[in-house]
Amino acid sequence: NSHFRHIILENNENKPVTNSRDTQEVPMEKGKEMLSIFRSFRHKTSIIDDFAFYDKRQKEMEDAKTSGKKKSGADDEPEFVTPPREANKRKQQEESSQSTKASKSKGRD
Repeated sequence: NSHFRHIILENNENKPVTNSRDTQEVPMEKGKEMLSIFRSFRHKTSIIDDFAFYDKRQKEMEDAKTSGKKKSGADDEPEFVTPPREANKRKQQEESSQSTKASKSKGRD
């Protein structure tokens, strides 16, 4: 996360805290700084927004497995499907990009 990259951990080869692994020790002051960022961050979405999507997908996969409806030649790995929140984010980015291009072309006319 870009909000944490400036926090450098001396006990992890002077790498940003975002390059740390699970169970990485974080010094008290650096940890307090991270908690302050968490507390003040204004989120636009939440993983909770996607729970219904993933619950439905898991049920469909379990139903398909129990009923034996498996595609011929399909792997055991589930097919990747973009969650609604990510799909909406990409759509907004595309629309923003298109409107920026349109604005630039109007300026040339």
